[in-house]
Amino acid sequence: MKYIIIYPGRFQPFALHHYKAYQHLCAVFGNVYIVTSNKVDQDSPLNFHERSMFIEKYVPKSNIFQCSNLYSPTELLNTIPEDTVAIFAYSSKDSGRLQYFKKNGEPGYFKPFTTLTDSVEFYKSRGYVYILPEFSVTVLGKKLSGTQIRSWIEKYKDKFDKNLFIKIFGYFDKKLLHLLINKIS
Repeated sequence: MKYIIIYPGRFQPFALHHYKAYQHLCAVFGNVYIVTSNKVDQDSPLNFHERSMFIEKYVPKSNIFQCSNLYSPTELLNTIPEDTVAIFAYSSKDSGRLQYFKKNGEPGYFKPFTTLTDSVEFYKSRGYVYILPEFSVTVLGKKLSGTQIRSWIEKYKDKFDKNLFIKIFGYFDKKLLHLLINKIS
């Protein structure tokens, strides 16, 4: 049975907690695709190209897709065979935004993932939702999140050093540090 694992998100920016989720998905399912958009606003200061620079530190470039709708990534789905099962990986927080039923009470596109069986439907008619376990990373006594990273950039922009960057991302890249400071502050 063919299936595809899709890990969608804003990734503002993609950091260690995202990478831990990606590693988990690879261990459970194998090949994983990261899906993000090019949307830029107050809470999403990085465009697709900039997000990709962070994601590519952990994920092969061929597994990163720009899609206009993270809940319906047709740009990725249009590249795969029709007899493929689509499994979307969301945190419990993000999965709460999904509609499992239509307004009239009929089943919607998404259904909770349980196991791959012969009775699963292909991606054109059904998408399965795998709820990720929480991958908590603590930095400066706070739980790591994109919002927290952007807050630290604003707060410490003149003092944001190599060691803090490494705690957040697991590596150091001076160019990416300057990109974050310029985009966020």
